[in-house]
Amino acid sequence: MMSRETGVVLSDTTLRDGEQTYGIVFTNAEKLRIAGLLDRIGVREIEAGFPSAAGWEAKYLEELVARRRAGRLSCRILGWHRPIVAEIETSHQRGMDGCCASVPSSDFMIDKVLGKDREFVIRSMIKAMQAGKACGMYMVADLQDAFNADPGFRMELIAAVREAGADRVRLCDTVGRTQPDMVRAILETIWKEHDIDLEIHAHNDLGMAVANCIVGVRTFLDLKKQGTVSSQRKCYLSTTVNGIGERAGNTPLEVVAAALDLTLNVETGLDMARMYALCKYVETASDRPIAVNHPVVGDNIWRHSSGIHVDGVLKSSRSYELIQPEYVGRDESVRTLGVSKHSGRVALRTTAERLGFRLSEDQVAELLPRLSDLTVEAGRCLTDLEISDIIESHIGGDG
Repeated sequence: MMSRETGVVLSDTTLRDGEQTYGIVFTNAEKLRIAGLLDRIGVREIEAGFPSAAGWEAKYLEELVARRRAGRLSCRILGWHRPIVAEIETSHQRGMDGCCASVPSSDFMIDKVLGKDREFVIRSMIKAMQAGKACGMYMVADLQDAFNADPGFRMELIAAVREAGADRVRLCDTVGRTQPDMVRAILETIWKEHDIDLEIHAHNDLGMAVANCIVGVRTFLDLKKQGTVSSQRKCYLSTTVNGIGERAGNTPLEVVAAALDLTLNVETGLDMARMYALCKYVETASDRPIAVNHPVVGDNIWRHSSGIHVDGVLKSSRSYELIQPEYVGRDESVRTLGVSKHSGRVALRTTAERLGFRLSEDQVAELLPRLSDLTVEAGRCLTDLEISDIIESHIGGDG
């Protein structure tokens, strides 16, 4: 068996960036349950929230840290802050294992969001990194709009935070504008000059979050094999369950984990058989339904109606299913073979048998066009009850 690729770490921010989604508000009990599910599935790091906040957030983080200290959680817990020393110190006081200090890095955002200049950004981030390391925390330098930053300034800022003690640099595609070729080019440039852990924090505004992460990991693995990146270095990916997050969302944990496993042979450390249960709980807590065609866990992954696909799946499910139900913790009962205007004889005969009818070849040939017409009239697949009624009516008429 081919050896698995290592050095890739999934850092989940469902409880921070995910909850920043318009309209999503988790209760403290839900946040603690999500943290526990993430930990049990094997996520090694959780960006848990805002330690400098008071009220409900403070109570939740206090309980989260208490569980961590009691051995009920094993993942690293990070807080998120602006690069303000007092906020960084709050993370330490609340018992965080580390924190992210976040700042705009593109000239546009430095001007429009901060109203400051490049010197302010560098000075603030140096102080933040030094303050966090002085407290003994794991420190992440979070660079907003990093892929759109001036190349020279981006390298200057990375050098500065690295010198100040940053454990890793997070490169944010803040509004999802970046495409994969740019990700590869920028990562190669950084890693050829700085042997440091990097994180890709991708947003999905143009539907490229997973692709950008996969290209980033491929770049990391290629450079590691070449010796450009040392063997102890890691590539981090920032994720959220079901891809929740502001606007079009973040990189979906379940999708990128499966893509790493099935396309790059990467050992993610996740128990994928627990994934569906996690996704369903976050669906409920967030009140954001999982789309039926959502990659990896959407119900349509195991639904078939066209003649060629139904015939193929009955011969071997792997013929038209990349993801097997068991892979994400479901069973074969989720596989649905429906009847539509594109269905063939095999689909009808199989559906009829499932519903308790045995049809002759002549009956199948007679019923198929009738059922096809009815699906067009209905504008959907027919329900089991409708199909049963039609078959009973036909058989009765024959008798």
